[in-house]
Amino acid sequence: MRAFKIGLYLSAVLLLQTVILPRFNFLGVVPDLVLVTVVFYAVLLERTPATLLSALAGFLQDILACPFYLNTIIKTITGAAANTFRERFMGDEYTLIAGLVALFTPLSVLAEGLTLHFIFHREFSLWYFIFRLVAETVYNLILVPLLYPLVRVTLDE
Repeated sequence: MRAFKIGLYLSAVLLLQTVILPRFNFLGVVPDLVLVTVVFYAVLLERTPATLLSALAGFLQDILACPFYLNTIIKTITGAAANTFRERFMGDEYTLIAGLVALFTPLSVLAEGLTLHFIFHREFSLWYFIFRLVAETVYNLILVPLLYPLVRVTLDE
């Protein structure tokens, strides 16, 4: 039953991330629900299922949104790093989740921006990049208290 709930939640997140949220963006910035979900499950699950779920979520996001597999790499590394932080953290899980979202969102935006600029030779605007970095981090931090109860429900047996 738990796998079904997690699959249903992941399907809803991917649908929101790839279909609905891009239509309701703020100056081209949308929250990264998949990144927030990866951090949630990396903190709340054991290492192997969390890493596999991170890789699957990133891979499905790449298939549905952009096919150059950057999301797979970012989400898998984020999941593994968040799980490592969880093993060494002494506080409560909610604080850890919020801190990791605040840490990994700018790193994700930075990795995506550098990849698009240096590998795909897209134009780069420093001011828009800084705006996107701050706005996406704020978006994702707003999502943490909204999604936390929902994710906890998916983990109940």
